[in-house]
Amino acid sequence: MTGEGFWQIHRRAPETLVAAALEALDGALAPGGQVADLYAGAGLFTAPLADAVGPAGHVLSVEGAPGTSRDARRTFKRRPEVAVVQGRVERVLRRHGGAGAYDAVVLDPPRAGAGREAVRQLVEAAPRAIAYVACDPASFARDLGWFRKAGWQLEGLRAFDLYPMTHHVETVARLTPPRA
Repeated sequence: MTGEGFWQIHRRAPETLVAAALEALDGALAPGGQVADLYAGAGLFTAPLADAVGPAGHVLSVEGAPGTSRDARRTFKRRPEVAVVQGRVERVLRRHGGAGAYDAVVLDPPRAGAGREAVRQLVEAAPRAIAYVACDPASFARDLGWFRKAGWQLEGLRAFDLYPMTHHVETVARLTPPRA
């Protein structure tokens, strides 16, 4: 059986992106917390999120590709704090989202970005922080515009040249909801 998931070509990309995403969620992750890893693939961010919330917490790992979700289910079968759900992020959030559903979210969409409906549902859920991992500046800017229109703040942005000598760049942003 061959894997169906996407993987970064730069050998240091996984550790670099995980460290940046966890840093972006600083203060929003705690033992016993509720977090979501959206567009999770086989679980690059799911594992460290599960470690951060521990056995008393919960991680919802959502991926649309059936084969990659199957890989994630195998990986996390002995981690009861992790629920792997295969499906479109927007549909899964309708069932497992809503106000106060998550303390923190890792949002790592494909090049097309998360899209208006996923952003709307995340705004409604109002986690304390979102680590948005983006591989396309244009779709990230579009999604960021929708977050900003809802009052969210861009509190930090880091860029990584993981594809040297190309125009591609990965970014990790910290987004936070409006302050009350």
